[in-house]
Amino acid sequence: MSNSSPAFGSGAAQAAKYYNQSSIAPEPQGVDSHAPQDRAPLRHHVQQAVEQYFVELEGESTTNLYQTILQEVEKPLLQVVLKQTQGNQSKTAKILGLNRGTLRKKMQQYDLM
Repeated sequence: MSNSSPAFGSGAAQAAKYYNQSSIAPEPQGVDSHAPQDRAPLRHHVQQAVEQYFVELEGESTTNLYQTILQEVEKPLLQVVLKQTQGNQSKTAKILGLNRGTLRKKMQQYDLM
């Protein structure tokens, strides 16, 4: 299989349908999901995206899934948090739990500087 892979999203309607049919276990007691009470924790969205990825593979095999997911998630994560902090690298690093040097290295890696 080539390195090209199905996209991790395929529309709000399909996501809503898939979300309602999800087999995600309830969140354990005492776990802080950092999500408002009326929204699903981020891990639910990640699980749905990975499950949808396998559906879109239609039985094809895949390799290096861990690295693929990191590459697909890391750049937009950095972009969104940088936007939220209006480009303030110190605030962005703090929100992400990274030191500023690591953030700068990742920004260079993804051509965000």
